[in-house]
Amino acid sequence: MHTTATDWREALAVALTRILHSDHAAGIAADSLGAMPERRLPALDEAIRRQSWPAQLPGFAWPFQAQPSDEQIDAQLFCVGCHADGRMRERALRLMRKRQGRLAIALALIRCDDWVLQVRLCAEDTLRQIVAADPAALFAHLDLLFALRPRLRMQSGVWRTLIDPLLLAPAHATARWAALDDSRRPLFICDLILRADPLPAEALALRTVQHRDPVVASWGLRELLSLCGPSVSDELIARALRHPSASVRAHALRARARTDDDGYRALLQACLLDPSASVRGVAAYATRALGIDPRDTWRDVIDHGSAPDTHYALLGLGDRAEAEDLVRIAPWLQHPTGELRCAALRAALRAGIDHPAAQLHDALASPSSKVIGLALKLGITVPAFMTRETLTQAFTVAANPTTRKRIVDATRQLGRWNALDCLLDFIDDEAHAADALHALTAWQRETGQRYAPLSTDHKQALLQRIDALTPQNMHIAWLPIRRIVETG
Repeated sequence: MHTTATDWREALAVALTRILHSDHAAGIAADSLGAMPERRLPALDEAIRRQSWPAQLPGFAWPFQAQPSDEQIDAQLFCVGCHADGRMRERALRLMRKRQGRLAIALALIRCDDWVLQVRLCAEDTLRQIVAADPAALFAHLDLLFALRPRLRMQSGVWRTLIDPLLLAPAHATARWAALDDSRRPLFICDLILRADPLPAEALALRTVQHRDPVVASWGLRELLSLCGPSVSDELIARALRHPSASVRAHALRARARTDDDGYRALLQACLLDPSASVRGVAAYATRALGIDPRDTWRDVIDHGSAPDTHYALLGLGDRAEAEDLVRIAPWLQHPTGELRCAALRAALRAGIDHPAAQLHDALASPSSKVIGLALKLGITVPAFMTRETLTQAFTVAANPTTRKRIVDATRQLGRWNALDCLLDFIDDEAHAADALHALTAWQRETGQRYAPLSTDHKQALLQRIDALTPQNMHIAWLPIRRIVETG
């Protein structure tokens, strides 16, 4: 849909507002364009072109006092180069040839995908003149190149004849390696490096596994490990095992499994105490494949180790505990750290602790919403725990809205009418009555979604409770809830 603007500044401001989803005044639009990421420029080109505005090229004969800045001139030429009129786009391109700035190269690249042949040829000629003056100029625009590369006119035209050969030129090897850490598209740069010279695969692999982006580091392990010699492969995996991302460490541990030696077994023992659950899981699986029970390591660390290893051992043992672990788990059931108490609680119920309902009741008094949430989740399998009285008491002492919401959600386990009884209990707690009222509204909306029989005595008891509460809460639509109870 085309809109109307008075000049290039207003057209640019409107386009920036649409693309960046924030207001931009016409007076500062040129400055915003200069700071805009290049990967957004193709979308900005389309937003400017969809507007109707009088295109005027900047003059260069103003008095000295009225001379605009270079930034203003570049911004105006860029906007005219995105105009819907192809003749104006071509004229802006010709004037941009002498500018040699960031926007000049960006406009030439964008217009190389122009649907008008004359404009496209002019853009390609402009781009050739720019790279003839500075052959490495394109390496400052890799994000824009990545955005334009999939376009068919680019692929069949200037990309094949000019851009790709320049990016792969032997003289630009240093620029390619320098761009590996600066570009937002490191895998694009890795592909260029391998295509330009497949020989430095080992150097590239060692570089990528240390990249801050876990996607890049994992790609280096997956694609380049097979191209490296044994010594480099060992160093590659060693570096990956020190990566801050757990996904990279887990991938490296799987890759290390190709050789079973003492070093590998020692590595598995260390990874069983990794801070990440994913790495501990991979190590536990690999340890069992060697005929070793990982629980023996975790038990020994819990009994004789020190923090933080004992914490990670408890987290590892939490989902794999047996009856013999109940004694060593017991002291952790009251730990102030929510994550550790959750691990101990899972381990205790898995190991078959006596009176699980009592432990779950005790967990509901924890200040940690994570512990309370786990207790409610585990309590589904403990019939003696999930009762109306339990949830009402927990709601009364709940420390925060997140905990109260979890308790309200747990009322669904009581059945439809017992859940209503429980929610009416929550109303009596004046401090948190608002949360209970929201829950009653949600219960009302579920009419027809859950069926449950309602006895005559239970119906009369519910109606009496609702009638007693109605005068105290006149702003609540009790009538629909009462009608639901009456119809059973």
